[in-house]
Amino acid sequence: MGIPTAEVEEAARAALIELDIADMEYERTRLAHPSAIECDSVEDYYADYRRDPVAFRKEKRLLDNGHLYGDAFEPWQEKLQIALDETDRQFRYIQLPRGSDKTGALAWRALHDAIFGPLGAEILFYAEDNDQARIALNSLKRMIRRGELPGLNITRNEVRYEPRDSVIRIEASDAPSSWGQIPYKVYIEELHAWRKQSSIELWEAIISSTGKVPNCTVTICTNAGWDETSICFKIYELSQKDPAWFHYAPDGYLAGWVAPEWLEAMQRTLSKAGYERLILNRWSSSDHNPFTTKEHVDACCRMKAPRKYDRKRGPVVIGIDLGLKHDLASVAAVQKLGGEMFELVDMAVWKGSVENPIPLREVRLYVRELKRRYQGAQIYADPWQAAEMIQDERLEEFTFTPSNLAHLTTVLKRVVNEERFRFWPGAGEMDGVDLAQELIGLITVQMGYGERIDHRAGKTSDRAVSVGIPLAVLVQEEEVSHVIEVL
Repeated sequence: MGIPTAEVEEAARAALIELDIADMEYERTRLAHPSAIECDSVEDYYADYRRDPVAFRKEKRLLDNGHLYGDAFEPWQEKLQIALDETDRQFRYIQLPRGSDKTGALAWRALHDAIFGPLGAEILFYAEDNDQARIALNSLKRMIRRGELPGLNITRNEVRYEPRDSVIRIEASDAPSSWGQIPYKVYIEELHAWRKQSSIELWEAIISSTGKVPNCTVTICTNAGWDETSICFKIYELSQKDPAWFHYAPDGYLAGWVAPEWLEAMQRTLSKAGYERLILNRWSSSDHNPFTTKEHVDACCRMKAPRKYDRKRGPVVIGIDLGLKHDLASVAAVQKLGGEMFELVDMAVWKGSVENPIPLREVRLYVRELKRRYQGAQIYADPWQAAEMIQDERLEEFTFTPSNLAHLTTVLKRVVNEERFRFWPGAGEMDGVDLAQELIGLITVQMGYGERIDHRAGKTSDRAVSVGIPLAVLVQEEEVSHVIEVL
């Protein structure tokens, strides 16, 4: 999980305490609202709710504070439910600020479709990234447990309702393609973040599959974005005028459960454009900034070739950013030198496609060669990208959590812009693009938890991420200040 610090460990302990308190609240409420009833079958248990789905969400969804959803229902959420219940239009675009229960609303609707939909229904739930996919799956787990919903079995990335053989599959937007799938319902979270080439291809696969099953619908629930060349902005505009689309994007912050003091703090903390986008729910194209300049990159790219390795010069850490069918796979070895300088000592890049995925054997062999060459070097990868490789090759985990991404972005940006990083022309070259060109084309995006490294539609950031992982490990987290995410 990246770099543990006392501050991070304390935050984790506090989060566990909050979960324990929430569970105790849930138990008290469960006793006040008993729901375990004797039925001849699981389907009998849901029979009344099948006739009254509104009662199902109001009586069986228990919130983190232990209250029933129906008791905490706010007027603006009625419009959200109208959007989710929409039957006349096949496509729905819903845009809401942070903290508006987007994940919870979509997760519950997916459960509803699995239980009350046709036999064999396939419900696809696409999250922004692996971390958000984990959050969505955990949200489903809590809903099932707290609502005491029978017949639902949970695996690593799916929830299956056995009586009707229906399934909810939860995937990240950079997951392998959706070609060939036959969805009954599709739910997409944070479409504004879908800017990789793989995400564009995935969107095309999803939207073109919606004619295969009667009553198939696609529901998007997202923050406002900033990239007006993105899929999300095109859909944001299209949904306002196309009769096939339902559009709901209220202006301003509506959730009454958020304290006014927090909103005031966000106005002081976020950039003006970030506040408009994340809190006021308005598209803004001015809250992304160039990551660096050509002058800074040229000053870093001054080596003629990789230097002969000398272990006495400092420790080496290796980062892996693993793509398979769409993104690049990039492996970078970075050495920390004296005077807070850093140097790229090795880099390799692979490119895959749907027809010819990246050969993992080649990546493994390269990683083994780096282990031999740089004995004692720590090697890090994200477990959701490379779980099997981490286990087989005994690698370290660097999970792409919001806080780790913010730390990676801050460290990489500082080291490059202070010209404390050295590498050579052509490093990581693939299809005429190398590390230097990728760095010049990067941007940073203001998120709720701080800045995050990103790229424009159709571009890449894989090389930079593979360099950023070892830099984030080598630079102690307490040296860098960043905003902690407010969930």
